[in-house]
Amino acid sequence: MKRSKLDAKDWAAERLRGIFGAAPVPYTAAGQVDEAGFLSNLRYWRDVLGIKGQWVAGFQSEQLGLSTAQRKQLYEITQSESNANHIAICAVMDDVIQDALELAVFADEMGADCIGLSAPRLFTGMLGAAPSEDTVFSFFEYICDRVDIPVIVLNQMAMQGYSMTPATLSRIASLPNVVALKNVVDGMYGSNDKGHYGETVRLCSDRIVVSDPNEEVFFRNYTQFGQRAFISSGAPMLLQTRTWQPMNDYVRLADEGRLEEARQVNDSLAPVRAAFHDCVHHLTGYKFSSVSKYWFELQGLVGGHVVYPQEELTDDDKAYVKARFDACGIATAASGQNVAA
Repeated sequence: MKRSKLDAKDWAAERLRGIFGAAPVPYTAAGQVDEAGFLSNLRYWRDVLGIKGQWVAGFQSEQLGLSTAQRKQLYEITQSESNANHIAICAVMDDVIQDALELAVFADEMGADCIGLSAPRLFTGMLGAAPSEDTVFSFFEYICDRVDIPVIVLNQMAMQGYSMTPATLSRIASLPNVVALKNVVDGMYGSNDKGHYGETVRLCSDRIVVSDPNEEVFFRNYTQFGQRAFISSGAPMLLQTRTWQPMNDYVRLADEGRLEEARQVNDSLAPVRAAFHDCVHHLTGYKFSSVSKYWFELQGLVGGHVVYPQEELTDDDKAYVKARFDACGIATAASGQNVAA
């Protein structure tokens, strides 16, 4: 539902709580969205795993290989599955400001829940220098001034070529429709919460929701640093099944004050985390999307093809991933059944 930017921060304080995903998308061999397969996965993640929303058309959705029309298609599909308990976060990750504005306006006019807006990649970064605070701020101000939709800011060096400083992020947080920050800084609180993330929390959390999307530090952040929303990655879908939902369980146990039990559940994830990361690194990070999709297929979900020219897994690759999947314990949790059924 389309809303005014004047109530955006209140909306976020109420709705941006819990665990959010970043949606991988199955594609056909011809590079088109497998709409039926994507809908099946979305409904499973929402209704079975209890995922509170999906960041769509971003890195996990292979956005660098998608046309503007395909990104809009993904917005529409994901928003169609949004409801009172599930939020569509329509990623606007484009270097050309008018293309970014086109996507933001499209999401706004279609009544999307919110957008995820990445800072632009700029030529200064190619020369080894971060752009000025004024340059970065003006990009966000330009987009936010022209839409009413709530905006979640993405700060990710791997995507934009630089990391925005806590001071820059604080300035951006003052824009009326900026409601949250997905701060990809590897969970680096530094010594005694004095790193980038901790400083950003100190400067911004009175106005916006601040989230680190690294699942490996989410338990610590949730129990020690007040991170109430996990926004967002593929981890909540990759690491949980119909019958085994450790992220959901450790959050529930922590909320009930059962911290030692919650810690044990968090620790039980270690073999599964290690197995998935081993597959990605062994097969090179360039096959991250194809590894993720085959991992989903092993859970009984729809994996689909990757966007060309990314590489599909070979038969040997699949054998390696399946061996790690079977050995880490998640296969037992899935009980060999089609968990999406």
